[in-house]
Amino acid sequence: TTEIYTLSLHDVLPIYPQNGDEFLAKGDYLYNPKHNISASYYQTNGNDQTQPGTSTPWSIQQFTWRQHDANIGDTWTISPTTINELHLNLTRAFGGRLNLPGTSLASFGSSFTAQGTPSLPQISISGYSTLTEAIAGPTAGSNYYEVRDTISMSRGRHTIKVGGSMYLQKYVQDTLLNNYGVFAFSSTSTATTNAWANFLLGLPTTMNQDTPITAIDDGWYYGFFVQDDFRVTPRLTITAGLRWDVQLPLVDPHDRKLTYQQGAVSTVVPKALPGELFPGDAGVPRGIAHTDYHQLGPRLGLAWDPFGNGKTSVRAAAGIFYGSISGNEWNTTSNNQPFAVRQQFTTVQSLTNPYGALAGGDPFPYSYNPSNPKFIFPSAPYGVLQNFTWPYTYQLNFSIQREVAKNLSVTVSYVGSLAHRLPFAQDLNYPVWSATATTTNLPNRRPILPGTLGAILMIESTEQAEYNAMQITVEKRLSHGVTVKGFYTWSKSLEDTELDNNTTNGLALDYTNLKLDRGRSDFDRRSVAVGSIIWTPNYFHGSNAFLKYTLNGWTVSSIVTLRSGTPF
Repeated sequence: TTEIYTLSLHDVLPIYPQNGDEFLAKGDYLYNPKHNISASYYQTNGNDQTQPGTSTPWSIQQFTWRQHDANIGDTWTISPTTINELHLNLTRAFGGRLNLPGTSLASFGSSFTAQGTPSLPQISISGYSTLTEAIAGPTAGSNYYEVRDTISMSRGRHTIKVGGSMYLQKYVQDTLLNNYGVFAFSSTSTATTNAWANFLLGLPTTMNQDTPITAIDDGWYYGFFVQDDFRVTPRLTITAGLRWDVQLPLVDPHDRKLTYQQGAVSTVVPKALPGELFPGDAGVPRGIAHTDYHQLGPRLGLAWDPFGNGKTSVRAAAGIFYGSISGNEWNTTSNNQPFAVRQQFTTVQSLTNPYGALAGGDPFPYSYNPSNPKFIFPSAPYGVLQNFTWPYTYQLNFSIQREVAKNLSVTVSYVGSLAHRLPFAQDLNYPVWSATATTTNLPNRRPILPGTLGAILMIESTEQAEYNAMQITVEKRLSHGVTVKGFYTWSKSLEDTELDNNTTNGLALDYTNLKLDRGRSDFDRRSVAVGSIIWTPNYFHGSNAFLKYTLNGWTVSSIVTLRSGTPF
């Protein structure tokens, strides 16, 4: 008997619905001839589901979100040459994600302890497959409050702007982290030399398990600027400005921050491990790093018509721009010991009894007590060095634009971005290499308190990156029914370490010599060319209505993209 089966996409690809609603209201009120008040309110909310990862279907993540934006502004016409603009903004954006089904390994007879909302474990079988799970978080988002004001004054050939802004952002990340357990099965187990066999026997090589944490951070920012657009001559305009940024380090209301100083002893947490310092210790502020009041960013630009006929323009600009840090970077401290458990266990007895070989047994549930903190050894603290300073970037550009024929222009530009003091978490306790080095004796090869302290990842501001590019643009404006645009970029992006990810704890060949990683960025593409054409062949000008409406009114368009490859 022969049976024939047919498969549809519904059989292969799961269908995940996405639902959303949006609401927008705007209004303007002319209070009097000098004051125009505007207000707006926007809300969006929704939910959807998705499958984490691209491997074997195993779990579903359910997302929900809601965001509110409220704005009010006043445009005050002080005089015909002076205008003041005041804006107030409130943004509240929160969402969450949970894993489905809400079932942990304990539901299948294991002694595994799931602290927080349960999820299926992540199981990775080396060389075979991965049952992917993803970090869940019932609540994540922030409240953002901002006020900004700008005064614009026109004085002869000068247009002067002076202003400032201030905001407070309160981050809340209620994250479960890897509370479900990440189990890796490999061929290096002592049981068998086959990863699949070890999986069938339930004998993992390693296990990662985290403690859920509600990370909270408050961040203040102040910025002030002055700018002058000076029309030197009808053919030359110079823009000069200066900005002063003051960014306060993010502060945890519960002071779950730390730094590391070898040999130091904390007085705030007396039972902390040697070298760990906390807010309130001598010289350690609540945000760990000190506020930098020297973030002055000058800017200078020009626009020049060298021949005065409007067919050639030369533009150039340069400035210093200060970067910031994200709450996801700064609150990583609270995700690690002694505030929470987030590390790998290399002595896993079995899936049935994962903690059987651990000294002290099952460490979960885990909670932080500053007077008597618990540690699982080797402990891996994560924090910020006190000498951290905010990153800054030199932004440069120079361009020449020329109308080479009627409706046809060519622009050649140089664009540069030179970034300094970028954040990166360096392992201060990187293991020492030896001829007998193995992954098993790795904890004993760490130079600082081997066996007690594992990786000591501290965020520093030491890395650099740069981008230099030549950009060519050719544009033929609409004529004879044809519009053509062409863009070509020849560029190179370099960086010291793996900085192009969304956290500061990237990877390095050797944490004791980060310069070994200096090279092309992972995303670097030397050449990118994009061309587009739009053709509207409305060439019939006769009186026949049928031919006119049949032949005219069509549009033919095309986009072509050519790119060189990435380094990998």
